[in-house]
Amino acid sequence: MKQTEFITKLKDGTSILIRQNDPYIKDCIVQGFDELSAQSKYFRFFVPLKTLSDAQLKNLTDIDNINSVVVTALEIQEDENRCIGLARYSCLDEEPDVAEFALTVIDEFQKRGVGTILLKALIDRARENRIRVFRGSVLSSNYHVIRMLKSHKAKFSDEGNGSLSFDFEID
Repeated sequence: MKQTEFITKLKDGTSILIRQNDPYIKDCIVQGFDELSAQSKYFRFFVPLKTLSDAQLKNLTDIDNINSVVVTALEIQEDENRCIGLARYSCLDEEPDVAEFALTVIDEFQKRGVGTILLKALIDRARENRIRVFRGSVLSSNYHVIRMLKSHKAKFSDEGNGSLSFDFEID
């Protein structure tokens, strides 16, 4: 599959590159993970993490661009673009038109519109691959992500352990 990408601007005028089928996905994930605060790592992985294990990194980079897709966001810089976020989905084996969804943005770029742009790009790709529902979990204290999910009419269920499961239909 060919690499697809486009440049867009954040609300503050910062130009970012959105890329699917990123040839540097592993480097992007490692670099971005290193720039996450302990709280952001916890919000994403639900446990305190200092590093990603080889198994976690393999899982995040083992993509086929149909059943599992990753879209990256990069800050455009003169010397080398900097990975600032990514959105990912993986289809469920038992429900091939339902995909588990996750999104991560480094702290410096949170609340600036990167997550919304990544989610839109991932939804566009999911539509092409006939995905109808995104499913996932979010910590009940992660108000910013919950608000973004509510804007997509996500339906939440309390998992009873401080997290909420959600589904939202891709329209």
